[in-house]
Amino acid sequence: MDIINEFPDAIVKDVHWSIESIKSFQDEKVGKIEKSDFPISECTAIIQKDGIKGYTFKIILNKIYDYTYNQDLQKYGILDGIRLTINGSGYVIDADGAKNVEISLSDPQVLTLWIAHIQRGEISDFDKRLLRLVIPIKADPQMDLIEYSGLRIGSNYTPAGLIEVSFNKKSYHVFKYEHPNTDDNYLIIDGLEPDDFAMFQHNTIAIITAMGFVSGDLYLDEYFYHTLDKDENYKVDYMCYQQMEESAITNQAILDPLGFQQYVEATGQSRIVEQFGVDMKKAVFSSLCQKIAGSLEFSRCCKLMIEGNQSKQMLLRAGIYSIALETITGIINDQYEDKVNPIADKKLSKTIIDKMLSTLQEYDAFLDDYGLEILKSKLKNLNSPTNAKKLSKPFEIYGVNLTKEDLDILNHRNKFLHGTSPFSEDELPGKTLELGLIVARLWFLLNVLMLKYAGYSGHIKNLPALILFRRKKNPEESLYKII
Repeated sequence: MDIINEFPDAIVKDVHWSIESIKSFQDEKVGKIEKSDFPISECTAIIQKDGIKGYTFKIILNKIYDYTYNQDLQKYGILDGIRLTINGSGYVIDADGAKNVEISLSDPQVLTLWIAHIQRGEISDFDKRLLRLVIPIKADPQMDLIEYSGLRIGSNYTPAGLIEVSFNKKSYHVFKYEHPNTDDNYLIIDGLEPDDFAMFQHNTIAIITAMGFVSGDLYLDEYFYHTLDKDENYKVDYMCYQQMEESAITNQAILDPLGFQQYVEATGQSRIVEQFGVDMKKAVFSSLCQKIAGSLEFSRCCKLMIEGNQSKQMLLRAGIYSIALETITGIINDQYEDKVNPIADKKLSKTIIDKMLSTLQEYDAFLDDYGLEILKSKLKNLNSPTNAKKLSKPFEIYGVNLTKEDLDILNHRNKFLHGTSPFSEDELPGKTLELGLIVARLWFLLNVLMLKYAGYSGHIKNLPALILFRRKKNPEESLYKII
């Protein structure tokens, strides 16, 4: 097959040097620490892969030091950052790069550092460069949830292989790669124009978080940042390794393109696909990334959803979802304050509150300080919606109609936040399915609100109905809903 002519519109990527760079870094390396006034000066150092994730950095000291050094690690010179040379290249372990330190009593004495961050080159070498993030992964990422493009790497073509993203005035390609000989999998993000390293890190984390929210799979573990030389077949000039938290692989995607298409075809509703498509459009995904990059609160909200998906304890899961509900409704209420508050006119609101505070002041002599402060606080917050309205109003703003059951479940959030459930302790052991359906409904409502906030219109999995369907019960609702 002539793959170039067969798939002329495929986006072409070259990953050879990136994969080789990672493999080379994973091999044991011996270097020499730069000269200084500390005991580690010009010592031999060995970098080794530490099991599945992470690296150890062993420093072989030139002599044995007394106990005073063990009591004050600063004396060794390992807490202010370490510079060394390996095969003619300069490496840096910054001050926060070591997670743990162990000191041997052997001769020669060895300092062992477990490192979470090391780079080849200076931080300045990563600025204004073409950058790439490579994440070794265990599971094949779901690329078909978002509008995709064909990908060609060497002689391999993948139809749903690459996602194009643009936000913060930057453009990125997100794609997957499976090594043909080792079956190692990678998720890769390329910047399409030179960028500053800090901005690239910030935006790529937003992309990974957005993908995690949509797919339910948040890829972390180990990140390899590369600077690329486009004129040298994308050869890697500098590399930065960063150990992250453990990945969260929940397989709890909020969309299901194939299942949705099969469902509408089986139910005679194919026209819906023509109107909305089956995946999230790249413009909407870019908007989602922008929202995450621009709001720490919304980013946390997405991560809370993934964290909740991981929990096997239904009450704990419901509690996490309830925190996310408080967060996203708070974000939307703040944005649409004029639509949420009982008095839309701020000047009128201030006039009424000032008048009531003035009236309250006339009764100062009859109230103690405690009571007076509470009443003042209540009056100052007079133009705020009730707790129930704070939860339901954001749905109304986005045109989402809530049933009585939906409202009841939203109002359960206070119980979940306090570790209790809608059922008594005696009832709870026999209400596993009922509780699971309530939590599934909470998951559904939360995702509806977060998707609408990002500007999405299209299908979403109706998890409560799907749970009933899988249990061979007949759900009253559609398995997928259009929002």
